[in-house]
Amino acid sequence: MRVWLILIFFLKFLSINAQSQSFNHSRVEDGLSHNSVISMLQDQRGFMWFGTKNGLNRFDGYNYKIFQHKPGDTNSVGSNFIRCLHEFKGAIWVGTDTGLFKYNEKMESFSLIESTKDQPILDIENDKKGNLWFVAAGNLHKRSLNSDKEEIYKQSYFSFISTSK
Repeated sequence: MRVWLILIFFLKFLSINAQSQSFNHSRVEDGLSHNSVISMLQDQRGFMWFGTKNGLNRFDGYNYKIFQHKPGDTNSVGSNFIRCLHEFKGAIWVGTDTGLFKYNEKMESFSLIESTKDQPILDIENDKKGNLWFVAAGNLHKRSLNSDKEEIYKQSYFSFISTSK
């Protein structure tokens, strides 16, 4: 009987001090542009970004702002299929199935990195030297953000990039 009392007290103590986890399940009905989220990012300002099969979604904790491709608008994101997201040097980099785009926060617009036009972007990372690394159509690219110089390392296939930060 004493063992049971100790066990109950111990379990009650753990449940009082345990941190509760909270998850929010968002769907199209809640404002998300598509139920399939391919990539996620929390930026330095606290916004949550969700890359889906039907656009880029920015969530401020209350509402979604959806960025989608608009045919003929060169300032819109180039595709609605968002494969990967990365934040580096205060910019959000958006990898789509038609290229790599840099998000301009002030104008809420996107600019294409021309060397990636019509190429699927599979992953994006950065290094400590100010370079942006990304995989475009199976080739590894290194882009210096200081000089806009770009190098391409042709390989048969890259599935991910891993760097130590």
